[in-house]
Amino acid sequence: MASVWDITSSSVVLLIFLGAVYGITRLSRTLTTSSQTTRQSLGAKGVSYENGRVSIKTDRAAPSREEYIASTQRAFEKGAKTMSLHPEAFRTGPSKSASPEPPTVSAVESTDKKGFRRTKKLA
Repeated sequence: MASVWDITSSSVVLLIFLGAVYGITRLSRTLTTSSQTTRQSLGAKGVSYENGRVSIKTDRAAPSREEYIASTQRAFEKGAKTMSLHPEAFRTGPSKSASPEPPTVSAVESTDKKGFRRTKKLA
């Protein structure tokens, strides 16, 4: 025959187990409603998620071929302008001031040159 302690300990274990199951089901319901709420709010903004795919509705048409080419051309022109403004940064090969010995760095910096100064030659 089971003692009072056996019945009490079994009841406590059963209550803990049932509490864990109840907590998991509540968490699952909360996540499901949160997911549905998020989908509805994104749907109101024009974003839909179906079958693992995200689709976005916009009020603009896709750019035409000419617009796409013009945009790409502007990006290249902007890059060329940046490269022309900083010719030493984009040069390859030895620099103009390359010397056979590595430059030495003094503990006292000169006051006339401020900002970043490259002290190590790049390969």
